[in-house]
Amino acid sequence: MFLLVLLGLILVIICIQQAFPKHSLLPFALVNGSLTRITSKDSVLRPHKTTEDKKINLKVAGKSYAYRTGDLGISLNEDATLRPYYVESRLKRLIPFSMLAQAYSKQTPYYDSSQKGLNIVTSSIADGINQDPVNAGIHIDQSSVTIISSKLGRKFEPKKATIAIFDAITSQQNSVELASEELQPDITTAELEKAVAKFTSGLPDELAVKVSSQSILLSKQSMLSWLTFTAINSQPVIGFDDIKVQAYAEEIATNFRSSSPPTATIVALTDGKETGRIAGSPGKSIIGANLKSRINIALSIGSKEVLAELVDVPSPIKYTRSYTRSSEGLKDLLGQITAGKNIAIRYIDVNDRGWDVGSKEHEKMTMASTYKLFVGYEVLKRVDAGTLKLSDSINGTSFDVCMSRMIVNSDNECAIAMGERLGWNNIVASAKAIGASDLDWVDDAHGSVSDCATLLRKLASGEVLTQSSRDYYIGLMRSQVYRKGIPAGTSYEVANKVGFLGPQLNDAGIIFAPDMTHVLVIYTNGESWDTIAEITRQIEALVI
Repeated sequence: MFLLVLLGLILVIICIQQAFPKHSLLPFALVNGSLTRITSKDSVLRPHKTTEDKKINLKVAGKSYAYRTGDLGISLNEDATLRPYYVESRLKRLIPFSMLAQAYSKQTPYYDSSQKGLNIVTSSIADGINQDPVNAGIHIDQSSVTIISSKLGRKFEPKKATIAIFDAITSQQNSVELASEELQPDITTAELEKAVAKFTSGLPDELAVKVSSQSILLSKQSMLSWLTFTAINSQPVIGFDDIKVQAYAEEIATNFRSSSPPTATIVALTDGKETGRIAGSPGKSIIGANLKSRINIALSIGSKEVLAELVDVPSPIKYTRSYTRSSEGLKDLLGQITAGKNIAIRYIDVNDRGWDVGSKEHEKMTMASTYKLFVGYEVLKRVDAGTLKLSDSINGTSFDVCMSRMIVNSDNECAIAMGERLGWNNIVASAKAIGASDLDWVDDAHGSVSDCATLLRKLASGEVLTQSSRDYYIGLMRSQVYRKGIPAGTSYEVANKVGFLGPQLNDAGIIFAPDMTHVLVIYTNGESWDTIAEITRQIEALVI
């Protein structure tokens, strides 16, 4: 009898389970840890969507950064999250109590990640964390030798951090410790102190530098003032500075009767072309490299006498440069400024003169926050098209407020939030459609000075956006707070946007001079804001 009742109960349960239509949701289930009555998809999704508004603390090297999850480019994958809450196939529902087991199973929500959003955040963090180790150094004050202490460095790898952040968010953690590596300098303070002490202990109080029958005394103080070092196999090797020894050699050569210092040949260049030459003459002098070698030999064998030699030397060539007030003159000036340095420049005269001159203008570099110019352009393009309003909500505020924060204060959270909403690929496509052809945002925001110059030229000349949107955008750039680059190099009004990320310092601006509007974009790596200001002064002196 009991077995018949049990069998009947099982059949009833199976029939109830089979009664649910295919593709229907469970009537109740554990959602985010709580037993929940499911009346719609939103019953399942709503508790998980709050994750996008949660703050997560990113901790690295003793610093803490709080970000809204949604601003990191993390969003709920609704289809994947809902899938475990649909009733199983009718075949599986032949198993008694299978739906009950399914309902009480703990399900994990699924999230999608925008690599671009995470890369921007982690790159920003890296800017404040990453620091190269600094080797110990030598400071010479007259004849006093002081050791400059070495410093530890730190390395934070953004790409590795993105994985850790995504894992922490999907596992509902409120904070995550991101790894960074302490970097040791090649030459420590103790190593350099030991090497300097050993080298200087072998220096005599003076050496006699002789040419034929004449001699000049070289003091220990002078030799100490030449000290320098190179790192070989991570060990300091102390020696004498080539330039300082050469200067000494040229100085003492004039004291010997048979010497005749060479005179320089002066070559005048205008816009890079030779326009004149004043011939110099060869002479006889002491070659610094030879003198340095002979001093080292004398020190190694304990001799207090150095035999120097006067040799024939050619006339050195020195160049004087001048530039005409022309695009050719500007081209040569920009080439001289960028030669041998990580500097790229593009200048555009928006007026009838129409100069468009650059140097390394299509070289791809880290854009840093100048990429935000294209985010702002996409926002206003959609405002003009009527598909978006500045009053629309974004990042807990409005697009209007976020635009101001992004351009005026270079806020990252607003830039990421708007980039995610608009779609990074859409932003790049719109930029390339107006001629910003060098943009490459696959892994990080890379582009050229020409990309920003193209957008700014079209803004200044009225080729893109409506008049009201252009006035709004240029007004924000006029108000931005970072003014040590291009604005510091001109007395005229500037609407600009800067970018700074580690050693990368960039500035892109529209300069409003009387009766002349011009665009100037300068990207640098390993330089300073003072350098950007000085470049601006040099260019302005030639073009205005």
